[in-house]
Amino acid sequence: MPGKIPLVTRFTVYGIMRPIGAVLSAMHGLGHQRGLNPGDDRVRVLRGLRYGQRSRAQAIDVYLPRHVPRGARLPTVFFVHGGAWVMCNRAVSASMGRSLAALGYAVVAPGYRLLPDCKPEEQQHDVQNALQKTLELAQKDLPLDPDSMIIMGESAGAHLTARLLQSYPDEAPKPKRPLAGAAVRARAQPLARRQRERDPAGFEPRTS
Repeated sequence: MPGKIPLVTRFTVYGIMRPIGAVLSAMHGLGHQRGLNPGDDRVRVLRGLRYGQRSRAQAIDVYLPRHVPRGARLPTVFFVHGGAWVMCNRAVSASMGRSLAALGYAVVAPGYRLLPDCKPEEQQHDVQNALQKTLELAQKDLPLDPDSMIIMGESAGAHLTARLLQSYPDEAPKPKRPLAGAAVRARAQPLARRQRERDPAGFEPRTS
C-alpha cells in the first residue's frame, strides 16, 4: 500500500474519477447481464474467477460461445481494460467479450487493483497473475487455446500489456505464440476479421 495520499489526489481519484469509472463499467456490463445486446443468446460468461485474495479486483471474467464442440480449443483474447490506471473495472470489457464470443472466440477479461491503492508494479503483477490463472484454466477446465492467443489492452491496459510482455519471468508459464496488441479503443468485429485474414490457419478453433 502506498504512503500518505495528498488531499487533492484523494479528491480527484475517489471523488471524481472512481465514480465515473464505476458508471462506465456498469453501463458496459449491465446490458449483457440482462441479455439485452445482440448476440447475447450465443454467449455465456464465467464471472469472478479469482487469481488473488487481496482485492475483489483480482479476478477474471471469461466470455465463451454458448455452444462449444466437445474437445475444441478456442482462439483466445486476453483483454486488459483501461481507465487511466485509477478507475473502471473488468466489467468495462463486457462489450469486447460479448462481441468476440458471439463470433466463436474466447475472451478473458482480467481485473486488477487500481492506483493509488496499490503501487504500479503491483498492477503489473496482477495482470501477470491473471494470465497465469488463464493458462492454468486452459490446462484444466476451459476450452481456451494457449497456443492461439492474443494479449492486448486498451489505454492503461495497453501500457500494462506492454510492460507484461517486456518483463514476464522466463520461468513462468506463458502462451507459445503471444500476439501483442494495443488499442485506445478497438472494435471487436473488425479485430476478429483482420486476424482471420492475417492468420486464417492459426487463429481458428482447434479440436485436438
